[in-house]
Amino acid sequence: MRVFRRESQVIKTAVAPADLAAGLETSERNVTSSGQGMRIATVYSCMKLLSDSVASLPIEISRKSRGIFIPEDSRLAFLLTVQPNEEMSAFDFWSQTVQYVTLLGNCYIVPMRHRMTGEIERFLLPHPTCVAYDSIHGTYYVNDTQSGYCDTLLSPDIIHIRNTSFDGLQGVGLIAWARQTLGIAATGDEETKQRFANGGNVRGIVSNEPNPMSGFGEYADKQLKKLAQETDIFFRSGGRVIAMPKMSKLDIISSTSADMQFLETRKFSVLEICRFFRVPPSFIFADTAGNYKSAENAVLDLRQNAINPLLCRIENELTRKLLGESDFRKRRIRFDRSALSACDLDAQMKYLGSRIQNGIDTINESRLAQNKPAVPDGDTVLVSANLKTIQELKHPTTSQSNNPTKDEKEN
Repeated sequence: MRVFRRESQVIKTAVAPADLAAGLETSERNVTSSGQGMRIATVYSCMKLLSDSVASLPIEISRKSRGIFIPEDSRLAFLLTVQPNEEMSAFDFWSQTVQYVTLLGNCYIVPMRHRMTGEIERFLLPHPTCVAYDSIHGTYYVNDTQSGYCDTLLSPDIIHIRNTSFDGLQGVGLIAWARQTLGIAATGDEETKQRFANGGNVRGIVSNEPNPMSGFGEYADKQLKKLAQETDIFFRSGGRVIAMPKMSKLDIISSTSADMQFLETRKFSVLEICRFFRVPPSFIFADTAGNYKSAENAVLDLRQNAINPLLCRIENELTRKLLGESDFRKRRIRFDRSALSACDLDAQMKYLGSRIQNGIDTINESRLAQNKPAVPDGDTVLVSANLKTIQELKHPTTSQSNNPTKDEKEN
């Protein structure tokens, strides 16, 4: 059936190496491309925050043994945690993955297997524009000119991580969702550059003064047009004050920064971009009033609503394509989310202390998490004994009855 199947006619041409290096999704240099979007400071800060946060978390591949999952040492664990391929480290690999998913909407990872054993040797991360998806046949056409890989793959043979989608098959990137907002921000940056370049570009109309005589005449019209061109060149070159000839005037029609509320518009664009990324404005150094409690809530909101959905999306796709239906209950692929608070030593100590007090971890298990050697009698589970039941108060234990208190002795 695959021999006589009609081939898909929807094939995208791979981008040029120069565009690929610049991060452009097409050959057009406009605001709809990822490269142009990353030139906006807010987009770069939000994208850098999300991608580096996900890439800094180690991936654990564990196998279930006696009811608990124990990390395993395998070739797959090395590829996902240390080096997916010869050109990229795991940090760069997952950082680029998050950028593709968020900005362009789709990320494709091709597991390269050994021809004889079928074991995964490396992971290929092509640019999303090098992959065309055929929804009719369920195939992916990969044409990565940078690595020299070209093949047609079925859905189980490629890892496809999607962003928010309309049909559940192809994701839509932030560049498409926030095109208008990013266009306003890019226009603001360009306008700021022009204002600083010549101190404010002046626009106006050159005309004749009110005159009882009708018309300028053909010769006078030519002179007026020439005067307008000379005036425009004068202001563009940085001139400020110009002497207008007799019987002519200059009417300024350009709006000032105050009229356009230029600064307020730029601040609004920053908040709008943060809403699309679900990143609190305080993380990209925006001027927002807040206190210690609001800063703490912002950290929790970032981890819960921005970072955790990305982690779950990647974990689910890796489990679905690499482990399969037969091993998903015996093995699992998870990001170590505790690494998000690795630099917050105070919160980390409170977390470890609470686990010991509640009997979840022993002292040696907590020391092992901090890469510390075990101590004698550190494998005993401890619990807090501050709370007692009513029955224990009515019927004290034998040790308490044998050792009466001072008040009991006096009575």
